[in-house]
Amino acid sequence: MDAALNVTGQVHGATPGWHQDVTLSELMAFSVFLLFAGPWGGTYYTDCKNLEIGWLKGEAVCTDAFNIYSGIWRVIWRKARDIGVNSIVVKWMPAHTSKRKAEDAGLAE
Repeated sequence: MDAALNVTGQVHGATPGWHQDVTLSELMAFSVFLLFAGPWGGTYYTDCKNLEIGWLKGEAVCTDAFNIYSGIWRVIWRKARDIGVNSIVVKWMPAHTSKRKAEDAGLAE
């Protein structure tokens, strides 16, 4: 989504590997966002609270060997460091939130 909460891209498809779940799918989508973010970073809107919490906890927690998602988190943090971690913002919003409700909740920039 852009700052006006217009959908600007979507990612869909199977995730690699045997482990398939919603959090992994959301992390894969975030990694694709970062591939296209460029040096200016950007804001990523997600309905996956685990993604937002992980991002806020930081790289050490996300990439810990005991984290089942550490592999994809390592890909994410490598790209985030390349872009500049401080130029990337992750914002959570409830699933299936209408544009109007998102604006009312102050999610629009």
